[in-house]
Amino acid sequence: MKHYYIYLLIVLLTACKKNWLDIRSNKSIVTPSEIEDYMALLNNQQIINAGTYRIQDLAEIGTDNYYMADEIFAALTDYTKPAYIFGKDIWEGAENVPQWNGPYKRIFYANVVLDGLKKMEVNDNNRLVWEMALGNALFLRAYTYFWLMQVYAAPYHPESAALLPGVPLRLSSDVNPISKRARIKECYNQIIKDIDEAIPLLDEKGANPIRASKETGYALLARVYLLLDNMEAAAENARLALMVSSNLLNYNELNMNLTYPVTQYNSEVIYSDLYGSIAFAVSRGRVDTLLYQQYQNNDLRRTAYFKKQTTGYYSFNGSYNGTSAFFCGIARDEVFLIYAEALARLGKPDMALNALNQLLKTRWATNDFVPYNTTNQPELISLILAERRKSLLFRGLRWYDLRRLNSLYAAGIKVTRKINGKTYVLEPNSAKYIMPIPDDIIALSAIEQNIRD
Repeated sequence: MKHYYIYLLIVLLTACKKNWLDIRSNKSIVTPSEIEDYMALLNNQQIINAGTYRIQDLAEIGTDNYYMADEIFAALTDYTKPAYIFGKDIWEGAENVPQWNGPYKRIFYANVVLDGLKKMEVNDNNRLVWEMALGNALFLRAYTYFWLMQVYAAPYHPESAALLPGVPLRLSSDVNPISKRARIKECYNQIIKDIDEAIPLLDEKGANPIRASKETGYALLARVYLLLDNMEAAAENARLALMVSSNLLNYNELNMNLTYPVTQYNSEVIYSDLYGSIAFAVSRGRVDTLLYQQYQNNDLRRTAYFKKQTTGYYSFNGSYNGTSAFFCGIARDEVFLIYAEALARLGKPDMALNALNQLLKTRWATNDFVPYNTTNQPELISLILAERRKSLLFRGLRWYDLRRLNSLYAAGIKVTRKINGKTYVLEPNSAKYIMPIPDDIIALSAIEQNIRD
């Protein structure tokens, strides 16, 4: 990890524009020096908000949202092939793996900004911009570590969180400290700490969804606390996010004739991030048949999300990015669903139903939605989880749900693949819910590998 951090430093510094860099001739190092320079780093969408530096495809590839035909599977040539069938070694010696290097590059950018800003003199003239840059860098680091934890660490369970390894926590741009894997509990504590520090520094509602805001921070905290089974904190942070804005898309107003009916940066998106994947792209991945059948005819998600292909199967075309790239940021529909689930688990069915029905009435044809009205807690939770799955497709969140529901609630959900007559099963709480760390990172560092037996 130290060697990789040095590599990132070289990439960052050689990519920067010299007209806003201070060249240290004695060390041959260039570094940002002004607040505007740090904001420029954070505004680099190819690093901060683009799927080139993806990790979320690993948080989707093992889910039950889709399947591949035998001939499509046979044509695969990269990590997606072994990952699809839950193979032990998915990297097979590959180097410069973007699903590891990309997130740590984002973290390095965040740390460069944080280290630089904390050394600057803050005054009345620069305080607002300084706070905005600091808050965005803290949020970015927390958000990126959240995704690293979903892929490279075991699912959270309170009995093992202080014992099992999480991921290396790099909290400085200094390349000298040797990386080691922090425990799962330490990692989530750091994520929460970063968001808590970011929120007071940020604007209440972001002017642009590529940057963080208080609303974004509350929403991410709600997601984290739901994972940690802290329903009081999940509900409270979801409530705070919805107090900033509870605006939802009305699917009746979408143009269903478009290839991708949900447009980019729509009013429901509060933080934009995206990824690409060849595994479940339109030409390869087929939406799970049983999943598609869960949508009733007047449920507008059935039309907005899916397109029937000439081969007869359905592809997913409902990305909140409005393109073939998959949205994996934070949108307000997720916040409503977190709020509903947390309230239901807290024994507040009326409030949970109100949140759920408020969302769903915007997803059904006008006057066709019949509100849910059950107050039976297990039934209500089951309904919310079913609607959560139907709303949040291909955002990496099904993997998050499979892990947490199996780990915390013994849901017993299996994922099954059938290829060339052979069946592959991802069992609940399997070690294969933890992806292997790339081989070149293991070779360059002292961190331990994940065992996927």
